[in-house]
Amino acid sequence: MSSISIQLYLHDAAANLQLTIESVLKCMTDDTEFYIVYEGTDEGFAKLAPYVSDARIRIERRNEGIVNARRHMLNSTSADYILPLCGNTLLLPEGINRLRTILDQIPVLSGVYGKVAGYDLENRKIVFVKGHTLSYFKIFSTNPVPAGALLIRRAAALQVNGYVNVPGLQESPVGHDSFFHLRLALNGTFHFDNTFIGAYLWRGEHQHTREQRYRDSRIYRWRRECRGDIMDTARDLVGQHCIDWFRQNNRRWFDDIESGAKLLCSRDDIPVLLAVLGAMVENRQRAKQDIQNVLQAAVNMGINDFGIPMALIDYCINGNALSVAEQVIDQALPIYKDDPYAGMELIRRKIQIIGSNPARQEALPEAMGKLVAFEQLYRGTPEFLDATAAAISAMAGNMEANHD
Repeated sequence: MSSISIQLYLHDAAANLQLTIESVLKCMTDDTEFYIVYEGTDEGFAKLAPYVSDARIRIERRNEGIVNARRHMLNSTSADYILPLCGNTLLLPEGINRLRTILDQIPVLSGVYGKVAGYDLENRKIVFVKGHTLSYFKIFSTNPVPAGALLIRRAAALQVNGYVNVPGLQESPVGHDSFFHLRLALNGTFHFDNTFIGAYLWRGEHQHTREQRYRDSRIYRWRRECRGDIMDTARDLVGQHCIDWFRQNNRRWFDDIESGAKLLCSRDDIPVLLAVLGAMVENRQRAKQDIQNVLQAAVNMGINDFGIPMALIDYCINGNALSVAEQVIDQALPIYKDDPYAGMELIRRKIQIIGSNPARQEALPEAMGKLVAFEQLYRGTPEFLDATAAAISAMAGNMEANHD
């Protein structure tokens, strides 16, 4: 069985640090390493004191920032696979073993990831789910890989030079994860497994809101100090710099497509070509230019990447070509019937189209029923969510009791 290094970076002590650590320890086997790098105050580091003498945990203190810490952990381990983790995350017992089994069985994969549930410890309920299928066409506008749910083949990570800052955004507090995932996906293959791997934890909406405001304030300060303005969202900013980097490294494909030249490519080039077309769409939309020709080129490739019909549907809806948009939806639904996330997004757009026509209101219940079915496939049935929430609550309660 392949070995795993679970790598936790901490900037000061997370609010639910003990829950995170104890959940990892419950998942460990003889071939699992737990590696913690801490950066921050002495007061925060003192919260790690109970674990310093634990032989199962490797703890280091460094003050070089998250990117350098991640690079150091990647280079310092000899494990076959790595699972990057952040504070306030609880790993579910069977999640890591499931991901490891998939990587063991499919050697061509660079990484495999699942879903995480946003869990409110105070109200004891799951309030959101993150993680969905990767679209190469939408790779610059969405990051479907949630932190704490991705198991990476270490050799693949080293091949793309591990964690680095987004070019041009060296001091950015955001973007390093998505840039890493981008390079891994473009140089290999990612697989999404529609199962829960872990949970993000907080206590009540007040803590979630407070932490979000803190993250927003860090981004605001960085934008003001390093960029001179705050016009772009962090996602838009990171996405544009990733596109700039990607274009520089794949200029031939951009030039050939823009000039209308015949493309000579192999099947291995398809992910990059889809990303090129997706980047061209992103840039043209930002410049308020028409994207029809680029969308048509993506459609003509005949590849089942759900980002393509989504972009085409949105283009038709924005252009008020609702009948065409609905036709694309109806054609896409059978193709993506086994992808609940894609199914949800398709049905939501169909509901939007039906809802805009007063004469078609009788069709809404059927569409809503299909949406509920896809949501239950993706999020889980109410009974499943209740059971998962109860399991998380029990794990958290037992861990807290052991440290009272």
